[in-house]
Amino acid sequence: MKHLLPAILFATKLFAFEVGDVVPCVVLEGYASDGKAVTRCIRDRESKTQNYTIVDFALTTCEACTESIPQLSWLSDCLTSHATTRVVYVDSSKDDVMAFLTTHKEEIKFATAMDTAQKAMKAWKVSVLPATFILNKKNEIVFKHEGVVTEEVKNEIEKMVTKADF
Repeated sequence: MKHLLPAILFATKLFAFEVGDVVPCVVLEGYASDGKAVTRCIRDRESKTQNYTIVDFALTTCEACTESIPQLSWLSDCLTSHATTRVVYVDSSKDDVMAFLTTHKEEIKFATAMDTAQKAMKAWKVSVLPATFILNKKNEIVFKHEGVVTEEVKNEIEKMVTKADF
């Protein structure tokens, strides 16, 4: 059993989605960046003029996920003409997610979705939280980051999304 865990972790990483892969559509309940309740595919952009979707998978009890909120909110606020920013909360309780969103309502400026059954997390083969993806109009991953969205990562995302041709 001792040697089985590294093999499982390796297999998970081996089959995880990477840059260039097309991700599937998973429809979840959530909230648009303006706070309106929506049910939509998590990879969808809020505006047809946007070229990208930034999708971050998080857990409300994950410290690293919470640390990413200011950078993700900045991306949502400042890159609205280029991208939709959406955080998919994978907690098993909708009540926990709703309580978290209420507590952090002043900080959260991005669209959210609730993946209480972890169907999007499984479909997208996410094995590390937080995990951030940028998708182009073809729903291909053009950027992937596992871990806290730091100031440096935020700046890298900004450069990628605001570039005329990516």
